[in-house]
Amino acid sequence: MLSGGLPVSIGKLTQLKRLVLSGNLLKGKIPESYGDLSELLILDLSRKSLSGSLPLINNSNFPYYISNVTYSLNS
Repeated sequence: MLSGGLPVSIGKLTQLKRLVLSGNLLKGKIPESYGDLSELLILDLSRKSLSGSLPLINNSNFPYYISNVTYSLNS
């Protein structure tokens, strides 16, 4: 189980297709670097104490490319 803030370095994984961090003890703001996840298809940040908004993800197919976003039960 992960705890603490969301790692900024995940934003460097530009070929990442799925990011599922549900059920962990993560808290804080969503890093702006997540906007560099241009290949992301699935994003699940549910059940956390997160604040702020999701950064705009740099992808030429926006807004049609993400097939599943879960951001429920956050603060």
